[in-house]
Amino acid sequence: MGVTLISVIFWPGISKTLRTIDRECNNGTTDGQPSRVTHRVARVFWRVYHSAHKARGCDGLLLQPRRDGMLVDRSKCVGSGNCVAVCPMGAIHVDGDRAFINQDECVECGACIRFVTSEDAPTWLIRSARRLVSFFNLKYDHPLDVCPTGALYWPEFEWPRSLRAQFSDPVSVHPSTGVGGRGTEEIKTNDATNRIPPGSAGILVEFGRPGVGCRFREVQKVTRALAGVDDLSFEPNNPVTVLMSDQATGDLDPAVLNEKFLSCILETMMPLERAPEVLEIIQNIAPELDTVISIDINARCGPDGEIPYEAIVDEAGFTMRPNGKTNLGLARMIEPQEEVA
Repeated sequence: MGVTLISVIFWPGISKTLRTIDRECNNGTTDGQPSRVTHRVARVFWRVYHSAHKARGCDGLLLQPRRDGMLVDRSKCVGSGNCVAVCPMGAIHVDGDRAFINQDECVECGACIRFVTSEDAPTWLIRSARRLVSFFNLKYDHPLDVCPTGALYWPEFEWPRSLRAQFSDPVSVHPSTGVGGRGTEEIKTNDATNRIPPGSAGILVEFGRPGVGCRFREVQKVTRALAGVDDLSFEPNNPVTVLMSDQATGDLDPAVLNEKFLSCILETMMPLERAPEVLEIIQNIAPELDTVISIDINARCGPDGEIPYEAIVDEAGFTMRPNGKTNLGLARMIEPQEEVA
């Protein structure tokens, strides 16, 4: 009881001190860490503050911990909630008059900061206006595509957190391949690159989708299963392959396994006769994956336009939905193509 009483007495000063730390951490003035002085003050009053906060009937502390991804400037946020609707992963929620980002679920796609226009209105003005209209038992909400105070901001990402943006932000360019989106041109340029020559097949596994996402540990389950297939190779010009620490075993860099993203594409190539084995392996491993996947199989059409893998897909029990990717006259072939008998 004595601790609670003292806490209530010192509440204004403690609250102000910890809010100062909060602003320092979230505005980037101390690289996410409070200064030495405020840190010492916080340690002295922490237990007192926590006790007083519980006495006021609050569920959580006001101090927001350091974030490694998309941030909310809590000195600006007024809890409009407009950013919640545009998050494809449901990683944002509003508690009281503040928005919070679940950093574990956030994939750094940038949808919240890109599709919610910032008006940069003074926070005090928004709060005063709300209090005024609430006095008359009214409510005012901003348009759904507006963050009235511009509270969201994007920090500089460190690796491996930066991988989330590279595999989730559609305008981000993968440094390993120089390609935007999911970092690979797939089969779309095969007429020029001849990555998949006649007699070969390319099987792609697409992981994740908006609303579901995926972690690299799920990708590793598939790469490990496929690494043992004879004559199978992983496409070198693919950002997932770049993350492998050992292509012979299919192991990815352990540092990336817990990183979450919207979607990625794993590309493999093998002789056409190996395709049934690869499809069977993917079918067997699919129930173990904590995400959604789709499978693409690519090959050059025969001289009469026939699809060489049609019977293979049918026997494997898949429903084929053909999509043509023919780029006529758009590029000069990089490697000579073997003539089809």
